[in-house]
Amino acid sequence: MKQRSFWLAAAAAALILSGCNTGSMVSTDQEVDVGRRSAEEVESQYQVITGTAEAREIQAIGDRLKAVRNRRDIEYRFKLIRNKDVNAFALPGGWIYVDSGLMDLLNKSSVPAGYPGNPTKTDMLAGVLAHEMGHIEARHQAKMMGRAELYGIALSTLSNKNTQQWASVFANINMLQYSRADENEADALGIKYSADAGYNPYGLVAFLDLLNRTSSAGGTPAFLRTHPSTPERIERTRKLAAQYR
Repeated sequence: MKQRSFWLAAAAAALILSGCNTGSMVSTDQEVDVGRRSAEEVESQYQVITGTAEAREIQAIGDRLKAVRNRRDIEYRFKLIRNKDVNAFALPGGWIYVDSGLMDLLNKSSVPAGYPGNPTKTDMLAGVLAHEMGHIEARHQAKMMGRAELYGIALSTLSNKNTQQWASVFANINMLQYSRADENEADALGIKYSADAGYNPYGLVAFLDLLNRTSSAGGTPAFLRTHPSTPERIERTRKLAAQYR
C-alpha cells in the first residue's frame, strides 16, 4: 500500500508540475543509480534475451544511435526481454528495453506504404529505440523525480528507501506515462537521432501508423497505452521527419 501511495503521489506531481523544469534537482549520479536499481527489478521479472539475431540487431542499432547522442555522461544499454507485450521503454540513466512482442509484431507485419524512402522494419525499430533514447537525452525521468520533490517527496538526501521506491516506479512499465510535451520532445529527438545515425527518419512515423492499424484491428498494444498515439501525432511526426529528407 505504501508503494502504491508513493506512485500515486509521484504521478500527481508529474501532472501538476509538468510545466516546471525540475531536472536540475536530480544529479546524473542519482539518475543513474535509480536506473540501475530499476533495471535490476526489470531483469528479475523478465528474461533478457541474448545471442539471437533480434538481440544483435537491437544492439547494432543502439550502437549507431548512441554514437550520435548528446549526453556523454551516461552509458547506454539496449536489451531485448521476453515479454509478449508490444512495447519498449527507457529507464533513467541509459537503460532501454524492447519487448519480444514488439519484435514479433515487426516480423509478422508489413511496413505501411506511402512514406518517402520506403522505410524498412529496421528503420521502424531504430525509430522506436531513438524515441526511447530521446526520453533519456531530455532527462524526462529526472524531471519527473524533481517534480515529485517539489511536491513533497524528498530526494535531496537520496536515501536508500526513496531511491528504491523510485526504482520500483520506473520498473512498473505498465503504469508509467509521460506528459504530452515529453512525448513530443522524445518524438522530435528520436527522429533527429534516427536521421543522424543514417536511418530513414520516417521509421518512427511508420511504426506509429502500424500500431494504430493494429489497434483498430482489435486490442490496444502496450506501446499505445504508455505512449499515447493519435492521428495528429502521426501527422506531426511526419512533418518532423520531412525536415531530414
